[in-house]
Amino acid sequence: MNVMKMMTTAAVAAVLGLVPSAYADVCVEDVKCVQRYPWNGLVDIEYTIACDDPDAEIYVNPVGFNGDTGLTVFPTHFSGDGATNTVKAGKHKMVWDARADMGLFASKNFQIKMYAGKTLAPYVVVDLSSGPDGEHFPIRYSLTGPDISDDACRTTELWLRLIPPGTFMMGSPADELGRSDNEDLHKVTITQPFYIGVFEVTHEQWYRVMGSYRSIGYYQGLEGFPVRQVSYVMIRGSVADNNPNGTTVGEGTFFEKIRRKTRANGFDFPTEAQWEYACRCGTATALYNSRNLTGVRGCSNLNELGRYYVNGYNGGSEHRWDRVENNYAAKVGSYEPNVYGIYDLYGNVVEICRDSWTDNLGGNAVTDPLPCGSIYKSWNGSNSDSTWFSVVRGGSGSSQASECRSASRGKQLCGDYAEWIGFRISCPGNLQK
Repeated sequence: MNVMKMMTTAAVAAVLGLVPSAYADVCVEDVKCVQRYPWNGLVDIEYTIACDDPDAEIYVNPVGFNGDTGLTVFPTHFSGDGATNTVKAGKHKMVWDARADMGLFASKNFQIKMYAGKTLAPYVVVDLSSGPDGEHFPIRYSLTGPDISDDACRTTELWLRLIPPGTFMMGSPADELGRSDNEDLHKVTITQPFYIGVFEVTHEQWYRVMGSYRSIGYYQGLEGFPVRQVSYVMIRGSVADNNPNGTTVGEGTFFEKIRRKTRANGFDFPTEAQWEYACRCGTATALYNSRNLTGVRGCSNLNELGRYYVNGYNGGSEHRWDRVENNYAAKVGSYEPNVYGIYDLYGNVVEICRDSWTDNLGGNAVTDPLPCGSIYKSWNGSNSDSTWFSVVRGGSGSSQASECRSASRGKQLCGDYAEWIGFRISCPGNLQK
């Protein structure tokens, strides 16, 4: 590959355009990358969109890849054709501000991979405004994220963010402060794009799908706060009937109802690997702001990222938690998101993943890991929902800092619900109605 020379420590290879097979009707071709000279941090990208429909509106999604490490990075500073608008078939130009995203970085084999498709919008929005009595929840696509000053994104709409395919290091290094011995560090490749909730599912969103509030944990005025007291079984169905590795969900569950009313079959929990990949967004540190913990119980680097023990549940207070101010959890979107605009991945409520629990992830590289694990994780061999453990991620309002790292793993009985348990929704990138 022809590597362009720069006058700084950065180097960007010729851009490689890749398109998942699921989007065979759209192809990125003739991609060229030229660094501006004298180097000012800008990289000019030219590309061609080939499509069977010349009038189709195409979404373009660039993502970085550091060939020296074999890991994906998540640059966001793009402008030009496809950066903030859809494009049609033909030739286009885009500009990447590499310095704004990467600073001074050293790589002899850096690439920008481009994914494009008719339905690969940066955001998917489910319209819940018709409520539990409505027959249909329309789906729309958006180029821009939610306006968090408007509570509609927390109540009558459900927002999901596109996560492109890529490779990352799952788990934690041996010297990471607060790590547990179940966080084996290993390389994971995810080959297909997927969407994940911008926020944790809230009380009002739960009501609009299910037709009732979770009375335990819900108080008037907390509609935009994360729903709690939910379980894997309530949301997805009995594990005995709906294997984590399968696609079916139980009748009358949250996922069954939202699939039926959107007329789209892909809504589910994220897998454990998807959750961590979306959380990290290219970072390899304990936290997604490229920082590590300063302490196991409390951490100054975490305080602005989520509600946890120090700034929430019983943090410096003798009483349990204030039900009026809801100190246990915060309104979703109250803290700083990661680079892809995903909120509350640390603290607030632990988030259920599809995977059943396994003690060790292993050190081998894997591609598209299935949501399996030790299915019958029970001390007595029973197959009932009360003895199946699902993976939970992210920590809660009662968690100390060490439980709110990107790599931190937990488990919860699938039939159990508690005030610290919530969830985030996911769906495939090729979501079709």
